Amino acid sequence: MKSSTSTSSRAGRARRTSSCTPKAKADGFEVVITNDTKQLSRPLEVAAIAQSGLHRIEYRQNNKHGGLVGLGTAIATVCAALPHALSELEAADGQRLISLTLIDPTRQKRLQITDPAVAPPKHWPGRDEVSES
Repeated sequence: MKSSTSTSSRAGRARRTSSCTPKAKADGFEVVITNDTKQLSRPLEVAAIAQSGLHRIEYRQNNKHGGLVGLGTAIATVCAALPHALSELEAADGQRLISLTLIDPTRQKRLQITDPAVAPPKHWPGRDEVSES
């Protein structure tokens, strides 16, 4: 399944979408992936997307967690959800609009930290001495 991404600047976005979607369809693309979460609130863009027949997949760039955390969250969201979205689109009998669910970037959800001096994993050197104390 051929896909295209859209991450254009705010200025002229409606003009770009309305001219890009027919070209993408003509070039054989079937899916557009975008982080423009306001796109479906702009009438000209909605009309262009609907007329193109292209599937639209949207992901969010987490602005609450900027920088590396925000970028990592967006990449992780797309990597984790895209195979499922494409699988759904393969079986679709018409145009679909998909919004990917954002990966939770909070520290508690993304990692677990173990201090091996306090709670050593199985086979950790000196584990038996820690258990006895």
